[in-house]
Amino acid sequence: MADDDAKRRILSALRELSACHAPPQTVETYNGIRVGDPLPEFTFISEKEMSISTHKLSARFFIYVAHPELDDSAMCFNQGCGADSQSVTLRGGILIGGVDGKYTKSLGVKGYWPDFTPLFVVADAEKRITAIYPNAQMNDLEFIVKQHYD
Repeated sequence: MADDDAKRRILSALRELSACHAPPQTVETYNGIRVGDPLPEFTFISEKEMSISTHKLSARFFIYVAHPELDDSAMCFNQGCGADSQSVTLRGGILIGGVDGKYTKSLGVKGYWPDFTPLFVVADAEKRITAIYPNAQMNDLEFIVKQHYD
């Protein structure tokens, strides 16, 4: 009986925690980038020391992530960005991530990225921005993908 009470309390606490995290909200503009704009093209070195040019990439969609939880040793590409990347790659998309101001400038974000505010930028196959999610978390990635490409 005590085990059942403990299980109920744990499940209740988990429900409360998940209810506290509101889904991320998209915005039309963010520090110089705007929905409908083309994504800037750039070349980067991935976590596997591969040189990747964004203008040569093709996919159903693209998600660019600037997030402090990502490994800051290099920019990441698809699975190199963590387990959450599967929600992108399984739907035919490409995920590119980074953690510093140089990366956000590559995306066209103006100004300094001082507070490491997470930023998710979604683009279509033609590399036009379709959504901007400031303050989203890595565990929101599947939600973001489903909003646009499910």
